[in-house]
Amino acid sequence: MTQVPPLTNPSDVERYLVEMWTEILGVPVNPNDDFFTLGGRSMVAVRMLVTVMSAYGADIDLDEFFAEPTVRTLARLLGRAG
Repeated sequence: MTQVPPLTNPSDVERYLVEMWTEILGVPVNPNDDFFTLGGRSMVAVRMLVTVMSAYGADIDLDEFFAEPTVRTLARLLGRAG
């Protein structure tokens, strides 16, 4: 996996998250794809979110992510938290 990009560049954050999700899920991912529709499970999502929040030192609202579980949403939530 590539180095964690700074939150100041949202497109790099999205690319990083797409790469992470592709690795976790084993399928191609686009920024608007639903994590669960791609085969993700709740426990995998929680582990992924903890990893991302730790990498960025950010707290995000898990309910907001689970309401719209996409890379684009996660990048937006990280941007707001950072």
